[in-house]
Amino acid sequence: MVTILLSTYNGEKYLEEQLDSLFSQTEDIQVFARDDGSCDNTINILQEYMRQSKLDFYADENIGVAKSFLTLLKKAPPSEFYAFCDQDDVWDRDKLEIAIKYLKQHDGSIPLLYCSATRPVDENLNLIKVKTKKKKYKLTFGESLVLSLASGCTFVFNYALKKLFDDKDINFISIHDWYIHKVAAACGKVIYDSVPHISYRQHNTNVIGYNKDTIFKKVKRFLFNTNKNNRYFDAISLRKNFFDNMSETDKKTVCLLTDYKKSFCDKRKLLRCKEIKTLSKKQNFKLYFTILFGRL
Repeated sequence: MVTILLSTYNGEKYLEEQLDSLFSQTEDIQVFARDDGSCDNTINILQEYMRQSKLDFYADENIGVAKSFLTLLKKAPPSEFYAFCDQDDVWDRDKLEIAIKYLKQHDGSIPLLYCSATRPVDENLNLIKVKTKKKKYKLTFGESLVLSLASGCTFVFNYALKKLFDDKDINFISIHDWYIHKVAAACGKVIYDSVPHISYRQHNTNVIGYNKDTIFKKVKRFLFNTNKNNRYFDAISLRKNFFDNMSETDKKTVCLLTDYKKSFCDKRKLLRCKEIKTLSKKQNFKLYFTILFGRL
């Protein structure tokens, strides 16, 4: 059984199409949804599916996408597997089946996270051609601290990972999927599938989507972004909540990030750390600047 965790917010336009793709999955599922303060027809749609005994949901105040998903995760019923779900995508029929095959190849007693590439489409599900190279990842904790490798809508994970969050009171996270990726990398194992099994819809109201920024916009964001230091604050939260679950190597790694603002000497230690690196020279070059300017 897979429990699908769905957070909705003013999603009336695409929600039914997404829900229908969930109920066409080849795996046994149950859908547990939370509405984050919608003011359109979203709640009525959810109520209709609930009347058909297809899902359970509750409506609550608006707390934002990250906290909404974490709240869902903590309140979710026991299940062998869980999957995050956005309100506007369309899943391939075998999306969950493939994810579970990957997960079952590993020790289910440890926290496991599966994630994959996505297939970008427009509002009408027409494929968007994006120039991308096949990405290679280290899938280590150090890499997870500085790089988000997949969208949360591809995440499928086991009960051992879900259970880690049951007794945690997490006040800050940059975004739910990246944070959970970091927890899985620190406390268990991350599995990446380079083949997409989801149509990832791009439209004007996406909270998160493919980055189409120009170089000018990227530089401007670096210089003036008020959300800087998200990696730093995530690391502080990880150290507070999951330190005891980490290996000795990962403990040292996270401490380098949480302490790097104390002095230039600490920045230099972080710059020299081989763990907090990616396989991309371009990405690492940007990391050097964010560390030197105290914006990691």
